[in-house]
Amino acid sequence: MDIFEWKDEYSIHNEHLDNQHKKLFEIAKRADNMVKEQIDSQEVKKVILELFNYMKTHFHDEELYMESIGYSKLREHKEIHK
Repeated sequence: MDIFEWKDEYSIHNEHLDNQHKKLFEIAKRADNMVKEQIDSQEVKKVILELFNYMKTHFHDEELYMESIGYSKLREHKEIHK
């Protein structure tokens, strides 16, 4: 079983955020594969930077969504994101 494989059980039933989660999995899987294949470190850094930047976008969107639905553990979830 691939650690970076999306499973339907991860869905939060919000298409926008689920698609972002899937993209995060895809980028992380690419980075993992590059490391395993011993790809040039500059290429790996590019993918890691892409992952980091996409995570910032996703965390922002996810926190806005959680706020909009009155998620009771928003403060704790923001800390996890940090």
